[in-house]
Amino acid sequence: MKYVTASEARKNWFSLLDEAAKGQIIAIERNGKKLVLRAEKPRKGKLAPRKLISGRDVDNADKWGWDWDEAGRLVPITRK
Repeated sequence: MKYVTASEARKNWFSLLDEAAKGQIIAIERNGKKLVLRAEKPRKGKLAPRKLISGRDVDNADKWGWDWDEAGRLVPITRK
């Protein structure tokens, strides 16, 4: 485990991130507390990334939407 002060960590932040990514565990001391920087191990059976938006024609989402009709029902609209 590598020990550094918070000031050293600030000066060498990106180098410390690279070291942690390669497996080094880094302890950063700040105000009498130890903060540990280490890479997280991948979980088995990791889920595939999910899309933020899914549905039909999401590439044109700025051209369509929804609005309320007189009866209070939700109806699709198309913007030009």
